[in-house]
Amino acid sequence: MAYLVRTAAEYHAYAGHSHTVVEEIKHYIGCHYGEELTRTTLAEIVFLNPDYLARVFKKETGVSLGTYIIQARIRAAKHLLESTPLSVYQIAAKVGYANYSYFSKLFKQDTGWAPSDYRRVLQGGGSGKVDHAK
Repeated sequence: MAYLVRTAAEYHAYAGHSHTVVEEIKHYIGCHYGEELTRTTLAEIVFLNPDYLARVFKKETGVSLGTYIIQARIRAAKHLLESTPLSVYQIAAKVGYANYSYFSKLFKQDTGWAPSDYRRVLQGGGSGKVDHAK
């Protein structure tokens, strides 16, 4: 009974906010990109079915929930590569990727650069030019 009352109170507090479900999820991802993020855990935050949340998110943003999470993590990784001395392996872990190879593959798909090359070019040690618009 206490669980039901607490859940109802949390939902009531959540429903009182003026932001949309998608805005709430985007904000949560932006603050927690280094953690394990699944449709189920995200759906629990906004009291929705995971499949329904995924459909609403894609309809409102034009990208899938999974793609958005990857984009948020890559944005964070770019920022860390530009602004910290952390190793690329540390950055991969910090943005939610325990598997460095997978992180590197996703980073290169997004930017066209391996993470270490991206950093080297930004620091003036390479001959290429990094496109910050991505």
